[in-house]
Amino acid sequence: MIAMNKNILGIIKISENGLCNEYIEFVNMNNSFDPQLIAGFFYAINKFIKDFTGEKLTEIKTSNYKLIFKYNNKILVVYIIDNINNNDINSNSERLNCLTIST
Repeated sequence: MIAMNKNILGIIKISENGLCNEYIEFVNMNNSFDPQLIAGFFYAINKFIKDFTGEKLTEIKTSNYKLIFKYNNKILVVYIIDNINNNDINSNSERLNCLTIST
């Protein structure tokens, strides 16, 4: 079950070995990408940051999107956020902790 925020465009759940467990798209983003490919990419970036700096990746921000990385046991959850109309999420990203996602 997912309690959705209107600014969340999609969610990617990535297993500990980099495979996409689930991809949920709330808004058609008109992007044709393979969820397995993007999950592997996010996994690789996350692993590189952790190995290089010893820190966890928390977000990637572009002019249109914000990707928020949350860790749930051995699952990496990436939230794709509308970065243009998301003042409430920009000011309080802890709202994502309120989301309930079944694993």
